[in-house]
Amino acid sequence: MPGMDGPELARRITTLNKRVKVLFMSGYLGDALAADGMMDMGAHFLEKPYTMDVLIHAVSETLEDGRDVGSNLPACVA
Repeated sequence: MPGMDGPELARRITTLNKRVKVLFMSGYLGDALAADGMMDMGAHFLEKPYTMDVLIHAVSETLEDGRDVGSNLPACVA
């Protein structure tokens, strides 16, 4: 995604529709992402690598979550 990162994309999409669910996936350690503020956004997170079972569980959990995350996403996380 030239010119934008995942949190910025999520912010733009959820600005259009607050009901969109967000599941971040990254190969970076969760602690590093927490330091960047990603874990405070109200979005879900899945650390790579993961198994198909873990992916299915994470997607199900994200879809079942009743929170709207759009208002919790910062303008940009660098």
